[in-house]
Amino acid sequence: MTLHNPVWLHADSYDAVDFRQAISSLLNPAGGIVGSGDYAVTAPSSGMSVNVAGGQIWIPGTAVANQAQYYMFNDATISVTVPAADATNPRIDLIVAQVLDATAGAASSIGQVIDVAGTPAASPVAPATPASSIVLAQVAVAAGVTSIVAGDITDERLSFYITLANQPAGRLYNSANSEVASDTNAQIVNMTADFIQGGMTVSSNGLIVPIAGLYAVTAQVVYQNGSDGTVPAGQYSCNVYRNGGVVVGGQVQVGATNAFASPTAASCLSLAAGDTIELWGYTSSGQNAYTYPGTSRTWLSLARVG
Repeated sequence: MTLHNPVWLHADSYDAVDFRQAISSLLNPAGGIVGSGDYAVTAPSSGMSVNVAGGQIWIPGTAVANQAQYYMFNDATISVTVPAADATNPRIDLIVAQVLDATAGAASSIGQVIDVAGTPAASPVAPATPASSIVLAQVAVAAGVTSIVAGDITDERLSFYITLANQPAGRLYNSANSEVASDTNAQIVNMTADFIQGGMTVSSNGLIVPIAGLYAVTAQVVYQNGSDGTVPAGQYSCNVYRNGGVVVGGQVQVGATNAFASPTAASCLSLAAGDTIELWGYTSSGQNAYTYPGTSRTWLSLARVG
């Protein structure tokens, strides 16, 4: 590591990254648009393309360490081509604003707005977000279509300003029961997004943290027995896992057969970008237990608070 000279010393010269680091220290680390209409993605009158409005955006550099953020200004609407649809299966594309920097391993130094095509599948998922880019929208490309319409476009832009409305947050609920074998730690599956904002994403029944920070996590698992709707005596747990290991847990002890067991867990966690947060269960009852699904019953919530 090298100690860089402070910027704005008289009669000195500086690397571009020094200016980016100085400015980025004052910015929302997630980057984002400056004005509410900036870089909005809309459908044209016809054809396989989308229109991207002009405006201002801050884009975090993620190709190498200490890359910091880039400011990109667009003064006119851009037409972005969407590749031809697959004849058989739908896919999900991303429209992204991206910075390429030759000092960070790119072949050239440019800013661009591009379509990142997903893989056609019966149940398609969005592709990974490229390095040093911000997702502006998702585009659902149905099989065989020849035009993109407004209903195909989902706005994914983040505001540059840090407010409660754009802080990373998400809540998953159990939409169909999940089995927890006795004396076995088991991930709660069949989790459905209740709401997602601020760049947080869902993967494999868990929440993916978009930026580092302090996060409040709360969770509940409501257990029932699969055969008669009751739970036998034993311990029942609600555990929050980070990257495959338990970090928060709560238990209840049921002394006799009961209708339900409802352990909860809550804490504040210091999380890194890319951390995966999942809901897991455990029972020592001697019988397999099943979650009681529903938005108010079995759920996992995560929100950045600092």
